[in-house]
Amino acid sequence: MNLVLDGANIARQGVDSSGDGAQLRAALDRLLAEGHTVYPVIAQFRMSGKRAFPNMEWVNEYRDHPSVHFVQSPSGTDDDAFILDLAIQLKGVIVSNDLFRDHKERLGKDSGRYCGSKATHRMMFSIAGDIFLPDPRFKMPEEEAVEATSPAVEINESVKKEKSISSKKGSSSNTKKMNRQSSRIDRS
Repeated sequence: MNLVLDGANIARQGVDSSGDGAQLRAALDRLLAEGHTVYPVIAQFRMSGKRAFPNMEWVNEYRDHPSVHFVQSPSGTDDDAFILDLAIQLKGVIVSNDLFRDHKERLGKDSGRYCGSKATHRMMFSIAGDIFLPDPRFKMPEEEAVEATSPAVEINESVKKEKSISSKKGSSSNTKKMNRQSSRIDRS
C-alpha cells in the first residue's frame, strides 16, 4: 500500500512537541518492514538547516531505497495540502493524527476518506520512545490501482517515425534533420 506520512505530525507526536526526526525514522522503519511504499512529506526547512528537526541525519541512508520517496513541501506552503493531494493521487493512506478538518470543503467527495474522526484512509498512531505504534484498530483499505497519467504534450507520429528511421541510419545529416523535426510539437 502507498502510505503518505505527515512528517511534521509524526516528528512532533508525544510529550516534547518541538519535534524529533528519530520518531519519523521509527515510523519509516516499521512501515517498510510491513511491505509498504512510503512517501514522507516534510517541509523543506525541517529537513536541513538551523530550523531542521533534530536527529535527521539518517535521511540520506534512505534516499536510494526503492520504497521510500521523500517529498519536500516548499517553505511557506501548506504541507497538509501536499499530503492530501498526494494521497488522493496515489489512492493511498495518510499516516497522521491530524484530522485535516480545514481541508474538507476543498476535497469534496474525497474528504470522507481523509478528513475528520471517521476517515477511512488515515492511520493514526502513537509513539513510545523510539517505537512507532499504528492504531491497532485501523483496518487497511483495499489497495486501488493508480492510473498512469498521460504526458501533457504528445510528439507527432511523423516525428516518431522519422526519429526511428534516423536512428537506424545513424548519419549526422539525418540526426540534424531529426533534431529539427523533433522540436515541432503536435498541440492538437
